[in-house]
Amino acid sequence: SLGAGDVGQSCLTATYGWIESGDQLVAFDGSVASRIEMPDHEMIACDASSVLLRQSGHRYAVCGMTVPTLGVGSGAPHPPSPSCRTVDLLAGSDAIAGLSGGRTIAVASRQRVLAVWREGADVTYFVMPETFKPKLVQATGQILDVLGETNEGLAIVRASL
Repeated sequence: SLGAGDVGQSCLTATYGWIESGDQLVAFDGSVASRIEMPDHEMIACDASSVLLRQSGHRYAVCGMTVPTLGVGSGAPHPPSPSCRTVDLLAGSDAIAGLSGGRTIAVASRQRVLAVWREGADVTYFVMPETFKPKLVQATGQILDVLGETNEGLAIVRASL
């Protein structure tokens, strides 16, 4: 049982399901459900190992399941539990964020310039052939795909990181 409460956004990683329920984030698999308090956060993305929550503006939380490390003779193993780390990107509140390999990535544009923020890396700028407004970001390894709007309609921008 996952308990009672309102269900918000949900996401499936490779091994866990994640559900927002009020100020709680619930992680579950076939045998256990774990909760973590995450007030004032909104689930916005996930990848194979993590979920991404936006707190406000450029502050995010990346959450995943952590398996406790045990020393020799420390007793029965403990089940995995959800843990989160805070990520501050200097992207504006209008940036579209996503995950790539458990790391936060965000994109925003102004006119013909696309800015890409990556956790642990400097911001990268790309000049576009026309005005582009990002709507969705996906990244795998070193490839970035951004779905957005141009004056002509929808377009996908693909860039190497």
